[in-house]
Amino acid sequence: MPKFIQNILLSVSLISLSAFTHASLITNGSFEQLTFANTTTSTGLVSHIDLQAFKNKTSAWDVFSTLPGWKTS
Repeated sequence: MPKFIQNILLSVSLISLSAFTHASLITNGSFEQLTFANTTTSTGLVSHIDLQAFKNKTSAWDVFSTLPGWKTS
């Protein structure tokens, strides 16, 4: 199979898969609420950075599954 056709098939496969998965990227955000209603905080899944630590950081990243005051669908 020619390389060109392989690249097209790969691209179509990746595009169709991306319709099933998605993520939200929040950059340079200022969060009004840093703790949940029960006073717990959210900790990142990768670097384990506490959400409250981001107000004093100039460069950092992490992955959060839940954020105070935010709902995902």
